Amino acid sequence: MRELARRLAQQGFYGATLSLVDVVLTADFHLLRLLDGVTIPLDLLYYFQRVATACGVSLEDGMAHHL
Repeated sequence: MRELARRLAQQGFYGATLSLVDVVLTADFHLLRLLDGVTIPLDLLYYFQRVATACGVSLEDGMAHHL
């Protein structure tokens, strides 16, 4: 996960621009931050926020229903 975080920090998105890959990675990995014992690299958290901002959504919307 650290290598992926490094790559995404350097490139901004998985490819040259925002793509479906970025949306899927964010959707699949973002909720891992809620699990005890799982540490998400800071660069990856920034990446999730970059993707959400580019898509015009909030990562926190709907979270109140799940907690």
